[in-house]
Amino acid sequence: GGGGGGGVSAQQPVSARDVLHELTYFLRRHTAYPCFVMMAIMPMVHADLLSLAFPCFTFLWGLVDYPNPSKLFWMTVLVYTIAQLMLRYAFHFDFWGDVSRAPDGCDGDSFRTDCASAVVLFGLDRDSTSTRPSATRLIPDLILLFFLGMHKLALQSLGLWRCVTCACASACASEWVGEEAKN
Repeated sequence: GGGGGGGVSAQQPVSARDVLHELTYFLRRHTAYPCFVMMAIMPMVHADLLSLAFPCFTFLWGLVDYPNPSKLFWMTVLVYTIAQLMLRYAFHFDFWGDVSRAPDGCDGDSFRTDCASAVVLFGLDRDSTSTRPSATRLIPDLILLFFLGMHKLALQSLGLWRCVTCACASACASEWVGEEAKN
């Protein structure tokens, strides 16, 4: 029968702190997963043509690269995210006049023919109830930008995100310092 039990000990209860610690460790180790999840969620949040590029980036480029997406992929997604975020926010100001205001009664409904304007289809419409610009609709975009920044930092810390011009500049700088020491 064996009543020894060997190295088996009584299980300790798992605390919320342990779960949070493991979750942060997982997110730091696998920083690409939150990026891919947010890129897949973006068209569900905004439902416009600007957000349609994110699942295309994810499923037609990012997840097809083997074993991991290239630096070009991450740079493209990062630049596109910043550009579309700036474009969305710029159209919230009164500077554009009524161009960025959707027709009355639409409230994001692009299935009605009078609401199918380019402003609504591209997601550049302004909230008709708000009198001043609000960035609350941009929160998912900012979360994606945060995750992309964290992923870039993780790749840099692993040495997988090297700036070619920086490496060249540091090599040139070391040669210049060596020449100065000789003179």
